[in-house]
Amino acid sequence: MTDSDKIIFASEREQSTEKERWKVMIVDDDEGIHNITKMALRKLTFEDRALHFINAYSGNEAIRLMEENPDTALIFLDVVMEDESAGLKVVKHIREEIKNKFVRIILRTGQPGQAPEEDIVVNYDINDYKTKDELTADKLFTSVISSLRAYNDIVTIDTGRRGLKKIIESSASLFKLKSMENFVSGILEQLISILRCGNDALYCQTTGFLTGECDKELIILAGTGMYERHTGNKVENVVGSDILKDIKNACENEECLYYDNRSIVFFRSKSKLISVVYVEKCGLPDEWDRQLLEYFCSNVSAAFNNLYLNNRFNDIKDAAVKGIVRIAELNAGRPCDPANGVGKTAVEIAEKLFERGRFIQEIDEKFLHMLRSACSIYDIAKIGIPEKIIKKSESLTLEEWEALLEHSSFGNQIILEAADKVMDNNFLHMAGIIAKYHHEKFDGTGFPGGLKGNEIPLSARIVSAAVFYSTLISHRFDGEPYSKKAALQFIESKSGEHFDPEVVDALIELKR
Repeated sequence: MTDSDKIIFASEREQSTEKERWKVMIVDDDEGIHNITKMALRKLTFEDRALHFINAYSGNEAIRLMEENPDTALIFLDVVMEDESAGLKVVKHIREEIKNKFVRIILRTGQPGQAPEEDIVVNYDINDYKTKDELTADKLFTSVISSLRAYNDIVTIDTGRRGLKKIIESSASLFKLKSMENFVSGILEQLISILRCGNDALYCQTTGFLTGECDKELIILAGTGMYERHTGNKVENVVGSDILKDIKNACENEECLYYDNRSIVFFRSKSKLISVVYVEKCGLPDEWDRQLLEYFCSNVSAAFNNLYLNNRFNDIKDAAVKGIVRIAELNAGRPCDPANGVGKTAVEIAEKLFERGRFIQEIDEKFLHMLRSACSIYDIAKIGIPEKIIKKSESLTLEEWEALLEHSSFGNQIILEAADKVMDNNFLHMAGIIAKYHHEKFDGTGFPGGLKGNEIPLSARIVSAAVFYSTLISHRFDGEPYSKKAALQFIESKSGEHFDPEVVDALIELKR
């Protein structure tokens, strides 16, 4: 927060809404037990939330209602209903089939001899065991409060765990937009866990990384709870009119707004980027909570700015590479990639292989980005080969063959020399590898090294097939271009001989 940022408590215009109630399920075949329990607990509240009762009169009905209400906090469960162990079957189903470890289960029985306490507590995952005559109004109150407190703590811990898991999964690759979104979503979950808020929160920014005007559209970049599925949507299309009005007020007045049921944190970064965090179902935050919210917004905004700068660097780098290639093409009088399709096809093949679960240790977002960039420059040395050799239809002379062989090694050399002078040069190293090895054949009869099968780098195996396909459908020096069907048939006929069979299968699935 800057010194000019303001914090206001909007008590004079706070909009009180009823907080979500704790769900308490009563499972008993005796209607009187339902009535007595609800009457004893009707005025009970915990952390300003009242109770919402769900009634079930058999074990089967309890199972159905639990599946429909997985956020039930507490169950008062009778043991003997449609049969002598109906309640115990419900416990087993909840814990082992539904795998709900959160709900607190208090067994109640009017026939303790049929369900001995020691056996039940040892063999079933319950949280308390009571006879019905034990549960006076005072003891009911104590049992409910302690159960709700335990349930709330468990949910808080689990929310934090899930948020931490998202952070860990995405922290290794924060300069990828999707990973950044997951990272922010994870921190949001951590935040609402620490602040003991509801599950619904969102983080939004103005469109355009260097846009600071408040009248620009706010886009949701990450969300939790009901907002999780709205990532990428406009805020105005997702939230209600009252919330939207408050968010716009926060932006226009450059202030943070704290209500008794929600908080809106405004932040403007050094690059004038506007960010807003909206969190629901929070009590009026204290000084520590406010600092935590503002610290979150400040740091996430900085992270997105770093992402933007990284992406801008990649854009400039790609433009520079394309410019260099274009100059070389103009000097040579012919293009490196006639159809300008090798890179696109190569990336599509890699994505299809990953989709099939193949080479997942090698193919990731970084691999795809490097492959796309590398394909624009890997064959630059071919421009140095005389056109008469490239177009020659009859057998090459020994000198011509040597010139053809040299171009792959020469391309590798000049690209790696450039890589030594460039920061973040991974794509140049890949381009050098492709330049050197894309003439290798899967059966080991290619050049320059006679590599075979998986000895050939994956990037080179992919580009080899992409080059052939793009060349066949775009131009041929001895006739008309192939149709897509004919090109695929030709490449398929060379599967296992010239090309990697898995690469060929992926290409055929893509283009057929």
